[in-house]
Amino acid sequence: MKNRYKVEQTRKNYFHFEIPMTNKEREVEVFLIENSQSKFLLKTKQENFDIELNELSHRPYFLIKTEEDQYITAERTLPIEGMNNFRDMGGYETNSGKTV
Repeated sequence: MKNRYKVEQTRKNYFHFEIPMTNKEREVEVFLIENSQSKFLLKTKQENFDIELNELSHRPYFLIKTEEDQYITAERTLPIEGMNNFRDMGGYETNSGKTV
């Protein structure tokens, strides 16, 4: 299945979802996957919406269901304070004395 769902962490414990729908009347259900269990979060017909979660100690994965389909997705950008890209950490010295 083509990844057509997007989730982005906009600030701590807040997630913004974009779910393009071919039929505006189609409902989606969103679940939080924890310990191999799915916890229901909401049902909506909106293409864009936000969800606030309680404090998490792990990267959240979400199950998105429609009548015809289901998909698991997660935030692709890990929030690291002070940098936009993990590569920005850099500065690791290699065995040859160069830095990565």
